Amino acid sequence: MKITGVISFFICAGVLTLFASAPISAQSVLDKPVSISIQNESLQTALEKIGKQAAVTFSYAASETFSKQISIKAKQEKLRGVLDALLKDSPYTYLALDDKIILRYAPGKL
Repeated sequence: MKITGVISFFICAGVLTLFASAPISAQSVLDKPVSISIQNESLQTALEKIGKQAAVTFSYAASETFSKQISIKAKQEKLRGVLDALLKDSPYTYLALDDKIILRYAPGKL
């Protein structure tokens, strides 16, 4: 019985070691590369274009209107940097959850 217990221990330890040493390839959605050129379009249109390219969904309150005209150019930049630039002079911030980006009104940001 003792030998079986020892063998079981080493088998379990070996399996756990394999799982623990496996590379983790989960990439944050905010690290996805984005290339986009937007000239005098609404923030809402920009978010739609970015969403298609980066395969993300933007979520925000239905009452929000993103009619402000913006311009931005990015070539293979991380989504995080593009969103930071888009929202820099706005009262909005964002939170990433899986493949969704939640835009939140944050009046204290300005």
